[in-house]
Amino acid sequence: MRSKTLTVLFSIILVISCQSQNTETPYKVGNSYLYKVTVKDSNSEVIIIDTLKFTIKKKGVIGGIFGMNMAEWTSAKSPDNKQERGINIDKNSVEIQPPAGFDYLENENIVIAGYPSFSAEMLVGSTSESDHFFPKSYGKLAGKELKQHKVVRDSAEVKFKEEMINCKVTAYKNLSLIDEFGQYHLKAFYNNEYGFIRMDYTYPNEKELRFQLVDIESES
Repeated sequence: MRSKTLTVLFSIILVISCQSQNTETPYKVGNSYLYKVTVKDSNSEVIIIDTLKFTIKKKGVIGGIFGMNMAEWTSAKSPDNKQERGINIDKNSVEIQPPAGFDYLENENIVIAGYPSFSAEMLVGSTSESDHFFPKSYGKLAGKELKQHKVVRDSAEVKFKEEMINCKVTAYKNLSLIDEFGQYHLKAFYNNEYGFIRMDYTYPNEKELRFQLVDIESES
């Protein structure tokens, strides 16, 4: 009986993992998003420039269990270091897990402020707080719970391919464990046609990270 139950469960997960995504966001399976990543130290001196490629995959078995698509982050500077992460894609919303295994991004520190996310229902001025529990794979964050805050700011124009693009701006920060890790900040710029055009991170050590979208490669 148990083996039959497991077989049925696995079949359901397999079906879910193979379903096509019904979304009105720009994030489609097979698409790749290339970001120029610039890291500045506390003196605003550029210390690293890299290109990170974010490729969306099908859900697969693991994604089917957790209800999300899988995605791969690859680095032009370290092509052998591939980060397998998740992306939640719904009809009118998306949430991206940034790469948490690159030393120059301080590994898992990049997730402390929160995951970049967008929802068509987000209104300017709206705020939300959430408790995020981190599993064992998150290094020093493993087993910890963070309270994270998000607020939708006014829109702003950001350059993409020499054109100024109107974006909705959302700001994030952690509200807990500040004594242990400090306070991290993220400002994300989202456009309905291209997705996240820019993501700006500020760390408590005054390090600044900028993810600037430079190209989108479509599978079709």
